[in-house]
Amino acid sequence: MPIAFVGANSVLNSTSGTSTALPMPAATAAGNILYAFVASVGASPTATPPAGWSLVSSFSPGSTLTSWLFRKVAVAGEPTATFTWSSSGRNLGLSLAYSGIDTAVSSNAAQVHSTDGLGAVAAPVLGANAGDWLVTVGIGRESPGTATTKDWTNSTGTDVERIEVVTGGAATDVKIAAAWFDSNGGVAGGSTARSLSSTPDMGQRHVWSLLLPLPAGELAGGNPWSHMGRPQR
Repeated sequence: MPIAFVGANSVLNSTSGTSTALPMPAATAAGNILYAFVASVGASPTATPPAGWSLVSSFSPGSTLTSWLFRKVAVAGEPTATFTWSSSGRNLGLSLAYSGIDTAVSSNAAQVHSTDGLGAVAAPVLGANAGDWLVTVGIGRESPGTATTKDWTNSTGTDVERIEVVTGGAATDVKIAAAWFDSNGGVAGGSTARSLSSTPDMGQRHVWSLLLPLPAGELAGGNPWSHMGRPQR
């Protein structure tokens, strides 16, 4: 079965708090793979996920913005996931569901990287297998802010932005904004990466790369015979 995007959802807390109640995508079905990308502005808080969620990776190069990626296999009637923080700050979360990807947590943990920077930020290069999907995620903060709405853009016109959230408020408010893009299909094998830009620029930004892997034995084209040892036709 080829990889497919199922749905997305989000939550944004533009005032400080110590928890994020993240709703799951409406179309989530048992066996889907769920990703929760959460971030908080504050003094390098730690995050505690609800039961069943595994940490893929986290990134906190400074003391003003920390981001995390969590993952789980969905169950029927997947509930809202409440993540808690060790210190109060503005926070947000993105939830994404996919079908047809490898269910082994280790295969994803080895294939996610993050970076920080200004201007157009080059996401870390990953070594993909043919048919893997490439995900690129951006999260940024601006303080002091401007009244202009933030917007994330991807370096390629073929990727799809699945969801984007931005903090509203006055020009002096701390603003955070996040966006999740994927390749909307398998990439070629070998080194692959994107770059992300935000308009206008933000003071601190994290850009992530993640591969969504095909299950072992599957072919990039989703051939139904590929994992059964039968001739392809």
